[in-house]
Amino acid sequence: FECEFLDGCVWDGSTCSDGPCVGKTGSTCMALDACMLNRKNECVPKECSKWQTEAECGGDAACAWAKGAGYPNGAGVCTEPEYAKCPAVDLTMYLDGSGSMVDYFVGEDMYAWWAMLLELKRFVRKLPL
Repeated sequence: FECEFLDGCVWDGSTCSDGPCVGKTGSTCMALDACMLNRKNECVPKECSKWQTEAECGGDAACAWAKGAGYPNGAGVCTEPEYAKCPAVDLTMYLDGSGSMVDYFVGEDMYAWWAMLLELKRFVRKLPL
């Protein structure tokens, strides 16, 4: 269950391994659809939120620039196209802290608290924050 909490790692259902971007550099990285170079020239998984400017975002066909009063300084953020026209919202999450959260999920071999955090992480990574 810790695999997806580590940058660059991919869980295939039974083993944790390096993702497609780990160890790649320069043009080798940019040739992979799933990867991009960050500002430190590190090859990282492509996520729209990593583009910092409208120009960078516009250069990626899989991303769209969302702007408006609800975004920081009204400037905007780069996000997936399905979120680009949504207004900025506040989101509150309540997580169960009861004793049942240390139990295992049926058919899973991770306990409930880690499973919930993993799903929350997946959810938040998709949001245009």
